[in-house]
Amino acid sequence: MTPLQQIRDRIERCTTLPSLPAVALRVLELCQQERLDLNEIAKVISSDPALAAKLVRTANSPIFALRREVTTIFYAASLLGISAVRTLVLSFSLNKACRTEKQGGLERYWRRSVLTALAARQICQGPMFGLREEAFLCGLLQDIGMLAMANALGKSYTDMLRKSKGDHDGLIERERANFGGDHSDVGAWLLERWRVPAALASVVGASHDAKQLKSPSEEVQFLAHAVRLASRFADQLAGDPQRASEKLCQELAAWPGDPVKAESINMALLEQGPEVAPLFEIRLEASKMTAALSQAQEIMLALSVRASQELNDIHETLTRLESRTAALLAKAQRDALTGVANRGYTMSYLEEVFRAAVESGKPVGTIFADADHFEKINDTHGHAAGDAVLQSVAQCISRSVRGGDFVGRYGGEEFLIVLRAASLNELAAVAERVRHNIEVTPHPLGSGRTLRATISLGCALIDPLRHQTAQPLTDEADRALYAAKRGGRNRYELAAGSREPQLASV
Repeated sequence: MTPLQQIRDRIERCTTLPSLPAVALRVLELCQQERLDLNEIAKVISSDPALAAKLVRTANSPIFALRREVTTIFYAASLLGISAVRTLVLSFSLNKACRTEKQGGLERYWRRSVLTALAARQICQGPMFGLREEAFLCGLLQDIGMLAMANALGKSYTDMLRKSKGDHDGLIERERANFGGDHSDVGAWLLERWRVPAALASVVGASHDAKQLKSPSEEVQFLAHAVRLASRFADQLAGDPQRASEKLCQELAAWPGDPVKAESINMALLEQGPEVAPLFEIRLEASKMTAALSQAQEIMLALSVRASQELNDIHETLTRLESRTAALLAKAQRDALTGVANRGYTMSYLEEVFRAAVESGKPVGTIFADADHFEKINDTHGHAAGDAVLQSVAQCISRSVRGGDFVGRYGGEEFLIVLRAASLNELAAVAERVRHNIEVTPHPLGSGRTLRATISLGCALIDPLRHQTAQPLTDEADRALYAAKRGGRNRYELAAGSREPQLASV
């Protein structure tokens, strides 16, 4: 029996090996039936409330950029399609099944898997756009064999992980030297055991060596290439940037499809990574990702200069690169439609300001603002007109706040305003100014048409006795917003029990 066969035998006998949850197995079965029943699929997913909540939350994230808010599993399946729903169900189910392994030194594994999945999805453009969800799942699953090996081998494998120091290629070399194969072989075998579609299992099996892929299918071949390339983008942020950059240059040169725009891949990782990461119980910080990416880009530039000798002034080029990186980060932090901060950056900013407020003793206020009857505008005048009105509302809010205040799009037609060093009176004054300016401004619909719009607002001020994190603060502002809605709209409300907080001076 070979060492690899011995590992498989130990995995078979491993009592702690995670299994695919019954919900995921049933969804897989339903998705493979000739006649799809969305109602039945939605019913099965809804039987797991945590899974259903994650799926709805992801459907409303920047990954899919849907125009309408998804509130039900059936609606998610209708808008996203069966392929996307199957991908999300498998992704979150496997994450849940393997959750206990993340405490054994495998946090880096989860970061790399999520980043690879996002990059693989972004690589699928043009004629391969329809493979985006399969690419995401393959990217997430490509290293699933590591979890199985950690389960079966215990400390001997986690020691191997530690010695590799994040060098994925170095880990593969150690695995092959010790076991006659690597975790991609184990991962493909494990997925077959879990009855995951054979094409996906074969892509995982070939994730480290293209020669291992036996399928003649053009789509499967593309997925295998896409996952290998995506993993190099992920390694720039989750591994050794020097080696990752060298490997990325090699993969880009060998890429068989249309040219891949590296900047667009990196921008997607910067924008989507911090927002998607919490769904997999990990944390990706935009600032650290930007620093790692900048370092990797400098390395790639040096490699390019050495290879081609086409750039005569490396310092000038590095300056241009830094400018592009700064522009890339700024773009990743902005909502594409309204121009204000996007949700991911808004929540990151609020957390930073909240911590600073607690440490410095300077209060912070939040205002949730929600355009009234916005769905009616879309239904009556069309989505293009609704987008124009939303842009106008965002601009009006930005003009109405004070210098130094922050405006971000929270989702749909809802905005979050963050006020530093605010008092209840200042909160009320800003909220009233926003409300008034929205009401009196003629908002464009296009073709010279305008309409009047109103907005409802909910205000809350930090109170360290009740707010240990930023979440309870935003929850209070959100409840005040709904009180304003119930009170007739076109008004603001202060959070129930609001009072000037007693913050300790530093």
